[in-house]
Amino acid sequence: MIRKGITIMLLIIVAGVMGTRVYAQSELRIGEAVDGNIANPGDREQWTFFALQNDIFSFRVEADDNFDPILTILDPNGDAIIVTDDYNYPDSRDALAEAITMPRTGTYTVIVTGYAGTTGTFTLTVLPGYADLAFTADFGAIGDWAQTGELIVDASAEQVFLELTGIQERGALVQPEAGPFADFFMEMNVDTVGGRNGWTVGAVLRWQSNGNHTVVEVRSQGSWRLVRVEGDQVRVIRDWTTHPAIQAGQTTFRLGVLAVGDGFEVFYNGQFVGQVVDAGPQSGQIGVSLLTADAFGSSTSITVDSLLITTPLEGDGVAVFPDQLVVGNATQTMRELERRRLIPMGGSQALNVSESFLERRSDGVDTLPLGRGTTFEAFAMSTTINLELQDMGVAACGLMLRNVGENAYTVAFVDNFGGYGISERQGEVFTNGFYDENPAWIGETGHNLLVVVADDRMDYFVNGRYLGRADISTVEGQVGNAILNYDPLTSICRFEDTWLWRWE
Repeated sequence: MIRKGITIMLLIIVAGVMGTRVYAQSELRIGEAVDGNIANPGDREQWTFFALQNDIFSFRVEADDNFDPILTILDPNGDAIIVTDDYNYPDSRDALAEAITMPRTGTYTVIVTGYAGTTGTFTLTVLPGYADLAFTADFGAIGDWAQTGELIVDASAEQVFLELTGIQERGALVQPEAGPFADFFMEMNVDTVGGRNGWTVGAVLRWQSNGNHTVVEVRSQGSWRLVRVEGDQVRVIRDWTTHPAIQAGQTTFRLGVLAVGDGFEVFYNGQFVGQVVDAGPQSGQIGVSLLTADAFGSSTSITVDSLLITTPLEGDGVAVFPDQLVVGNATQTMRELERRRLIPMGGSQALNVSESFLERRSDGVDTLPLGRGTTFEAFAMSTTINLELQDMGVAACGLMLRNVGENAYTVAFVDNFGGYGISERQGEVFTNGFYDENPAWIGETGHNLLVVVADDRMDYFVNGRYLGRADISTVEGQVGNAILNYDPLTSICRFEDTWLWRWE
C-alpha cells in the first residue's frame, strides 16, 4: 500500500574539509521497498519522509551477504533518534528499528551506511506499525471472505464496495483465512463512504468463530468509539469521542488500529486519537464493519481500496527485543514502551519529581526515597542525572529500586568513568546484576536512565540504548534516587524529571 501524504526532499549536499560529496535523496513511500547500493566505503544512501507526532513506523534494512548496514533516523531538527545495527547477530546482520514512535511532526531522514567500511546492496522497507507485513487484502478473491448481515458486495482486485440498508442494521466482511492475529497493526484506506441518515463504518478486530468481535467505529458526525459485539448484544467499551483530526462529513480517510494485549490505539489519517484497554480475546481475524442509523430508510455504504496487517518481527522464533528507544517525556516514553511490547497498555503515572539532589562527602551510599512511602512492584522509572565532583575519584548517580529496608534495595547507576550496571544491596554486600563500561562516557554527564521492572527481571536503558538485564525476584518496595562514592570525596548528584509509570 502507498500511504498518501508522504513528501519528497530532492537533494542534500554534505560538505567536508577535503571536498564536497553529494548524496541524492529520493521519495520514501510507506509500505513500499526500495533498493540501495553502498558502492564505496563511507558512502551513504538516504531518503526523507513526512510523519506526524505519535505516528508508529518500522524500518528494516535487509542486506546482501557482504554488507553490514547501519540504520540511522534523523528527526526534523537533524538529531539522531535511532542508530541501530544487527538485530539478530550472528544469524543476520540486517538492521531493524521496529514500532518506533515519531516524537514530533515534520520531515525525517533515513540513512543507510556500511559498518566498518563494508559495501554492498540492500533493501529498505518502511511499514506502518510493525516490521512483518502479514496480510494485504486481495479484494478480487472476495469469495474467500465471509460476511454477516445483508450486505451488497461489489469487488475488484483493487477495491471493494459494501452497502447495507435497514434500521440500525449491522454487517461485516471478514477474512477468515488470514490470521488469527494477536498483536498487530491494521490500516484500511476508505476511498468513499456515505449513507442516508448518516453513516457508521469501522474496522473489525479479533473476530471469533462464533461471530463475536471488537469494532473500532467512525461516524459521519465526526467521532469514534470502540465496542464489543457479542451475538445480538453490543457492549460499548469507549463511547463516542471527538478529536480534532476527525472532521464531520469527511468521506475519505485512513483508519488504523494498533492492538497489543488488552490495549487498542486508534489512528485517523495517521494521527493518534486515543487508547482503550479492554480484557477480551487475545487473537482473531480482521475485516470491515458497517452500521446503519436508527431511522426508517437508512443506509450505509463504503469503498475500501486497501487493507493491511503488520505484526511484530521474530528472530529464532522469539520477538526481537529493541536495542534502542526513542526517549522523550514520560508520556512519549511510555507510549514507546507500550508499542514495543515492553510493558502492557493502560498504566498510569504515579510519580513525577521535577528536580531533586543528593550530596555526599565521604565514600559510601546515600539514598533519597520518593513517593512518600508508596511501594511499587511492576513499573518503569526514569530520571536524567548530572554528577558534580569536587575531588578526584569515582562516583555514581542512579535510581534506587525495590527498597524494603535501610540496607536492602537495588541501584541502577552510571559513574563518571563510564561504568554502569545494576547492583543489589543486602546489608553491607553489593551483588552485581550486571556491570559494564563505556569509555565514551568518561567525564560525561546528563545521562537519561530508564529501568523497566516486571516479571522477575529488570531491563536497563541509558540514553535510550539497551544495556542489559538483571534477573531478580519480584519485590514490592519503595523507589528513589541514589548517590554512590567509591572513593572518599565530595560529590553532588542532581536529578531532573524523575518519574514512575505503574500498571497492575
